[in-house]
Amino acid sequence: MTAPATQVSRSHQSFAVTAAPHDIHRWRQLVTGVLAEWGAARAAVELACFGVSELLSNIIRHAGDRRCRLTLERTGSVVTVSVLDRSPRLPVVTEPEWDAESGRGLWLLRHMAGPGDFGHEPAAPPWGKAVWFRCHLTDPCRHPELTPTAEGRRCTSCGALIYLTKPARRERSPARRNDVPDPPA
Repeated sequence: MTAPATQVSRSHQSFAVTAAPHDIHRWRQLVTGVLAEWGAARAAVELACFGVSELLSNIIRHAGDRRCRLTLERTGSVVTVSVLDRSPRLPVVTEPEWDAESGRGLWLLRHMAGPGDFGHEPAAPPWGKAVWFRCHLTDPCRHPELTPTAEGRRCTSCGALIYLTKPARRERSPARRNDVPDPPA
């Protein structure tokens, strides 16, 4: 008896886009709708929306020609979001200086997507390049083992970089700050 062939669920959506600041919200909504149809977890939708905003914003700032193609391709539980534009200049992703006014977007997207789930490459004409990232429709890893790093904590199971924030400290009233009672009236 032979085992049944494994079927891979595959879906594909592709859109011609002219990147414009006032349309980014619309493209985020469209991506949210597609991912909702595919049963995406909230974390996947948030990552995809951030990534689409960043990639389209970079086309507006750097590509010259704002015509591009936004593609969402699902293979099993993994969605690859890519944007092809006409500029052949590949982005340079470096860790930004703490006080830099720009240059954080792709760096942050690369870390949010995780190891191996972000990239860029030359594309066939008429396109110059493709910048892509992957998100997982479900979150199979619940990050059981977190190892401290300079950036935050990295999951030793899946490699995700988790940014932990400290809860805001509540400021005590001035009279209690030094535990000195108020003077009598």
